[in-house]
Amino acid sequence: MLYLNTLLHKGYCGIKSSTPCKLASEYKEELNKYIKIDLNAIKYNYRAIAALAKNSECAPVVKSNAYGTGMIAATQALEEEGAKKFFVSSLDEAICLRENFPSIEILCLDWFSDKALKCMDRLRITPTINSFSQAKMLESYAKNVQKKISCIACIETGLYKFGISENDMAALAVDQSFKQSTSISLIFTHLAASYIDVEFNKFQIKKFDDICKKWPSAKKSVAASGGIYLGDEYLYDLVRPGRALYGVPRLDSAVPIKETTKNVASLYAKIMHIHHIKKGESVGYDRTFIADRDSRIAVVGIGYADGLPYSMSNCGLAFINGVRCKFAGLISMNASTIDVTDANCNKKDWIEFIGDNISLAEAAKAIKTTPWELLTNVGSRIQHLYT
Repeated sequence: MLYLNTLLHKGYCGIKSSTPCKLASEYKEELNKYIKIDLNAIKYNYRAIAALAKNSECAPVVKSNAYGTGMIAATQALEEEGAKKFFVSSLDEAICLRENFPSIEILCLDWFSDKALKCMDRLRITPTINSFSQAKMLESYAKNVQKKISCIACIETGLYKFGISENDMAALAVDQSFKQSTSISLIFTHLAASYIDVEFNKFQIKKFDDICKKWPSAKKSVAASGGIYLGDEYLYDLVRPGRALYGVPRLDSAVPIKETTKNVASLYAKIMHIHHIKKGESVGYDRTFIADRDSRIAVVGIGYADGLPYSMSNCGLAFINGVRCKFAGLISMNASTIDVTDANCNKKDWIEFIGDNISLAEAAKAIKTTPWELLTNVGSRIQHLYT
């Protein structure tokens, strides 16, 4: 049964409720676009990943509104499956989670300020140290409040995004003032090219292991979604599935790996109007689509303001009533046009852009982007219907 997520928090997070939201069947026809989220598929994907990494703790990543699927709804589903630790990217996400889930463990990956530390401490949010200066800031805060503060540490092994350097981790390992004030419960790193460069994976793991020798009591983590399927040597104490939980596949791989996850998200928009145009007439701004035959052009109320990539113009895929179609002309802010000449369709019929007939991977590949970019973009603005 579909449910309509009607409550929003800070513009992107649904509010947890002990009872289902209003029945979507009562409101679906009033919408002109929606993204359907299969919570049972999220649960299935979590169980499959946890079984694969059965000797490791499975801590879901629900950052960026759970990759566009809805952070609160996804967290609630994952908590029901037994997940206890959750990673977020920002403090506002962490606050939103804590307001709705009083007992879960929340680990915030973002850089922090001294003011943010006070908030994290009060709400029992675990901070991440990403640099030596952050480590010392946390030490100073711990001394001021006169208690030992737990944290996790991201270490740099080759991605060069966030992370403490090998030399700085070595310095912290012998810094008694830091160790007396803080406790690192988890040390983790990110693989730079998990499915692309196996030799570089080995380089990163060796560097990670060398750094961790000085921190024997801390738990270790290397594998996010890309590392979980590479073998037991990547699993360590904890795995951090993100995109795989939400059915977001990798498009390329240099290793023979099949991710056995189910699709979670489906995107639909309703036909608002159908134009009948003659051969040689144009559609949309800048006249980028010129009809090479008499054509039927469907107008749908979804555009780039809804997160639909502008690159779908003239090449994005659509599916209606058993027929594959393409976008015709440039996408507008709040509308798009689809060439439905070969489809038997009418006003108020629904067009699929992602779903059973056009996979997320196929939709992304058609416009030369990644599936996770596509999902997080459209999932942030469009009404969610949960199953």
